[in-house]
Amino acid sequence: MNNKKTLFFIGLISLLLCNTLNFAHANSLNNKRFDVLNTDLKLPITMNFIDSQYYYVQVLYTKQSQANALDKIQEIQQSIQYPTAIQPFDSGYRLYIGAVKGSDLLHIKKLLRSIGYNDHLLRKANKIKQSLTLKDIVFQQFGKINSKYIILPRYKDGTLALFDQVDTHFICQSINPHATIALESEYGGILSKIDAISAIGLQYRFWLTSNRTVTRVSDNLVMKTAAQGAKYPLICTTKLDS
Repeated sequence: MNNKKTLFFIGLISLLLCNTLNFAHANSLNNKRFDVLNTDLKLPITMNFIDSQYYYVQVLYTKQSQANALDKIQEIQQSIQYPTAIQPFDSGYRLYIGAVKGSDLLHIKKLLRSIGYNDHLLRKANKIKQSLTLKDIVFQQFGKINSKYIILPRYKDGTLALFDQVDTHFICQSINPHATIALESEYGGILSKIDAISAIGLQYRFWLTSNRTVTRVSDNLVMKTAAQGAKYPLICTTKLDS
């Protein structure tokens, strides 16, 4: 009987440790960041490198979904403790390690080979751009509409998070693969709710698509073309069972 109790407690402790490690691992992934590079940012391919310069190592190009691209980045981050980046390109996504110094490239190539990435492209980073960092964003849930959660991205200081045209491709789907920017009909309902008005106000233009914005004026929704290079807040919605 004592042996059975001992085995039971050993098994219980092992299970608790396993769950703790899995929880820690999940948190470590959530705390990692990646940059969203502008579609128009040119990163020319190069065969040579100089230690004083910065580079991006293109690991993969995929035409699969945004969610798949994000999953691949998280997969890489489990083994490679370097910055990562993703760039929309030609209806797909480029996945990078970088930006990194030239002196780190040999080590990075070795790490890539160890996880099955034997082919890569080396691109010179002619400009290091401060991009969106997801760890700086908090997703506030503040109600439901049409059986969906309403999610409002904010900065950690509580102000509405502002995104450029490129960021809109990723920010909602970083919540989960089912999340999208609110539809025109959903914005109409959300921006007429008293609790929404008190939470976000009515003075803002919000992203509706990748090049159009929406705002509420009196009882009407007003759509406008996004100004070049401007940043706006957005509202995401996602299914209740997501």
